[in-house]
Amino acid sequence: MLLLSANVSGHTVLAAGADGIVLRSTNDGADWHRARTPTQATLTRLARGAGTAEIVFAAGFDGTILRSADDGETWQILAQDARADNPYFGLIAAADGHVLAVGGFGRADASADFGAHWQHAGLPGNDDGNHLNDLAVNGHSWLLVGEAGFSLLSHDEGATWRKITMPVPGSLFGAVARNPGEFVAFGLRGHVVVSTDDAASWQVVESGLTSELLGATVLRNDTILLVGTRGGVVVLDPALQHAHAMPAAEHGSYADVVQTASGRILAVGDAGMTELTDLEAQQ
Repeated sequence: MLLLSANVSGHTVLAAGADGIVLRSTNDGADWHRARTPTQATLTRLARGAGTAEIVFAAGFDGTILRSADDGETWQILAQDARADNPYFGLIAAADGHVLAVGGFGRADASADFGAHWQHAGLPGNDDGNHLNDLAVNGHSWLLVGEAGFSLLSHDEGATWRKITMPVPGSLFGAVARNPGEFVAFGLRGHVVVSTDDAASWQVVESGLTSELLGATVLRNDTILLVGTRGGVVVLDPALQHAHAMPAAEHGSYADVVQTASGRILAVGDAGMTELTDLEAQQ
């Protein structure tokens, strides 16, 4: 089955993808069952409400946004429009109840009450209607990355935004935050860019890949693991200065990756769920 997003909290692991499927494990991915979801729309992103262990959001095609109040076991529809042709790709949820979902052709919708009510989020500088692909949160700073290198930065939790310039051409498909002030963004042709000064400046790190990078996670040893098409796996060192590509796997393409509480590294993609070798031990 096609899985596109994964999320971990404690020993609970969630994975979402085609046909509205959400898989749930409560023992670090050893056993799985299918959660109850009220949609067959493809789900592209999972996000957990910051500071709220039980609340999880999912978003995807058909303008679908779901919420779970029991750690991903059961879900309710917050928004859905089968006529919509611009799916959601990125999703974040802050501790104060603010939720932001972004997606195709510049779609951006926000909620201030954990998804009970939604309104259009007027993001600036996207007159071309570039796809908005992902969001990353680092304290009060929020980073948005998208098509054709389009990127926005907010230092006030999404209240105001400004356009920033990235040092690589082409689309950025994902972003991840690590320590305070540290962001990593990645995308087309294996591009990886890093910032250690709260997105004030960016440096290019050669990944060793020319294929697309789609997902990332911070491992327990502070390295950043990136995954993508053609079984691509890249490890970025804790100093955010050097990266190296691992031998390509034979499991198709990866869309996202997480590390469980027990240390297992699980990648999701067009082959479903794949456990990667313990890449921490190879650093």
